[in-house]
Amino acid sequence: MTIGERIKQIRKAEKLTQQGFAKEIGVGWLSVASWEQGQKQPGKARLYVIADRFAVNLDWLQTGEGNVYKKENVENSKEYPVDIETIKKLFQSLPPKLQKLVIEAMREMVETGEIVPRSLINTVDISGKINGNVEINQNGEKSKE
Repeated sequence: MTIGERIKQIRKAEKLTQQGFAKEIGVGWLSVASWEQGQKQPGKARLYVIADRFAVNLDWLQTGEGNVYKKENVENSKEYPVDIETIKKLFQSLPPKLQKLVIEAMREMVETGEIVPRSLINTVDISGKINGNVEINQNGEKSKE
């Protein structure tokens, strides 16, 4: 069984469409479709997200070996528990330049109490848009339409 087939198995077990699954893990549905069809494979960080989000054993997801689920009782698998090991692994999978940006943003969030730190807004606001369709102003707020 391929990684794509295992991802499809998880998606079907959760009774999600490709679009629903994609939304849960923060990717476009075409990515999910290409994984399931074996055209592409998800990156290491995305595998951590899938494993954490759906309480799936990461080793099983990567290799097909071992138990499918981390734990027997997965009724709360739709919640995002704070798991420092998952956060650490995700952080370590980032390139050094992005690690620095994340640390700066977290420091700023702690110091200011703002949900979206200015350092990230300035990074995203290069084009004045997020994902090409949401105008934002210099305060990081949606522009009035």
